[in-house]
Amino acid sequence: MSPPPPSPARFDIDMIVRDRRDLVTPVMSSASSDTGTILNAQEQYLTTILERTETNTLETLERIRRAKAQAQREAQVRRCSLSQKKKKEREMVQCMCIKKHS
Repeated sequence: MSPPPPSPARFDIDMIVRDRRDLVTPVMSSASSDTGTILNAQEQYLTTILERTETNTLETLERIRRAKAQAQREAQVRRCSLSQKKKKEREMVQCMCIKKHS
């Protein structure tokens, strides 16, 4: 019994590999290795840029969050100060009114 014929896709890949094996020379192999090295270096460089961008984005978002929180605290303090000032003004007016009527 003979083995079943290879599937068409696998057969095509095997044929391409077999055909190119005869064409590969040491210079081509070296060039292919250099290309792989260059591609790996580019991938590492781009990954580094992406990681830095992500870090910078997160740091910027954190700075914005802190600035907003600080602004809210300051606004709250101003509102408190204003309401205390108005309260004191009301008390003074009431005291003046009581003094006038006494």
